[in-house]
Amino acid sequence: MNVVLDVHLVVPDQAAGSALTQLDALLGRALTVIEPDGAIETAEVLQTDKYALPCFTVPVIITTQRKAP
Repeated sequence: MNVVLDVHLVVPDQAAGSALTQLDALLGRALTVIEPDGAIETAEVLQTDKYALPCFTVPVIITTQRKAP
């Protein structure tokens, strides 16, 4: 079974330059433990009730198997 998901890397609401610097560092750390399964979206925001937070979206596919009963 394949599970398709998006990993959102999010930083606090701030000026674009500062947000990109923090997101770039966060992406570097994330890529040490996950391998993207598609293009990383870098022009994204995560909308909450109060804020639009800067984020990168990393697509990931996880393959799993059902255990036999």
